[in-house]
Amino acid sequence: MPKQKQGYKSQRLISISPEIIFNSQQNPINSTLYITKIGFFHAVKYHYNNKENGVDYYIILYCTSGQGWCMIGERTFEVKENQCIILPPNKPYSSGTNTTNPWTILDSFQRNISLLFF
Repeated sequence: MPKQKQGYKSQRLISISPEIIFNSQQNPINSTLYITKIGFFHAVKYHYNNKENGVDYYIILYCTSGQGWCMIGERTFEVKENQCIILPPNKPYSSGTNTTNPWTILDSFQRNISLLFF
C-alpha cells in the first residue's frame, strides 16, 4: 500500500503560537487542558503516520467517516466512523487509513489532558 505522511490536498492544520501556549500554561483555568495543534484530514486515501519513539503530547483522533487503524505499542485498534481514540505521549504508535474506505479525521494535540479523566 502506498503511504503518504503529509502534504495532503484536503489537509487543514492549525498550529497555536508559542506565545499563546505559554499563556495557556500560566493560566490556572486552562493550564491542564490546552491545544497545541488541531487538524482536519478529509478522506485521505494513503494517510499514514509512524512515530517509533512516540511524541511528547497526547493526540485525540476523532473519525467522522470512513475507517482506519491505530497501533499503540503492540496493540492495534480499528477506528470507525464516530469513534475516538487517545494516543498517549511517549509511546510508539502508528496510524493509517483504510484504503477502500478512507477515513476523515479531526485530530488535536494536547500537552496535558488530566481534566478528561475526572
